[in-house]
Amino acid sequence: MVAFTAPVAHLIPGMMSLSLLGRSTQMIPQYWDNGKKKKKETSMIKGFTEIMIGVPMIGAAAGMVSGL
Repeated sequence: MVAFTAPVAHLIPGMMSLSLLGRSTQMIPQYWDNGKKKKKETSMIKGFTEIMIGVPMIGAAAGMVSGL
């Protein structure tokens, strides 16, 4: 059973990093859409906080997975 769960578990940190990348790209301002300036939907502080929390969580998950 370990032979099946180990490869699947190794995908988890990769998926976490992709979601963190997506969140960081949402923070890039989208200035013009048909000549009108868009409103920024989320605050910069909230985005940086999510990234600062997400990076150590990826490291912890990768550490746990490497033990399999």
